[in-house]
Amino acid sequence: MRTSIRSTAIISILIAAALSGCGVIGGAFTLPEDETATAAALPAGLGGSGAAPAGTVATPLPLQTVTLLPTGVPYLPEGCLDALSVTLDDYGKRLCVGGIVTRVTLEGGTYRVFFGPRGTLYMLGYDWEDRIGLRTGECAYAEGKLSRDGVAPVMPITPYSLKRCPAA
Repeated sequence: MRTSIRSTAIISILIAAALSGCGVIGGAFTLPEDETATAAALPAGLGGSGAAPAGTVATPLPLQTVTLLPTGVPYLPEGCLDALSVTLDDYGKRLCVGGIVTRVTLEGGTYRVFFGPRGTLYMLGYDWEDRIGLRTGECAYAEGKLSRDGVAPVMPITPYSLKRCPAA
């Protein structure tokens, strides 16, 4: 079976080479006559000899402007704090916080969203109905009044207050 797959692949390559005007001699591809000058001008690492044909002048490529495209990387909305920067001193403040989720748990209807190691802010919801299917590694945020559990800042959340971060 492998032999027939290899044979089919080789035949396909040979047909494509013939249709493009290239030939195959002794297992090596040859270029049509009008393309040999171009091939000679290619750098040695790209299949050419590295030397331009006699009588040719190197023409620089035109400069192009680079337009940065959005990367699609999620970001916290303006005014939201990174969850790792929130401390117990922020108790009682109403803030927008979020970041990259490190762990999500749902036990007995209690939903927890963690953003870092023990002692950093986490979000807590009761009688949870999962609306967004949040996963570890995603960016999420919510706005609310901060509480504390003695060790870490806590933000009580509802299914409607927790949101995924928008993409750039």
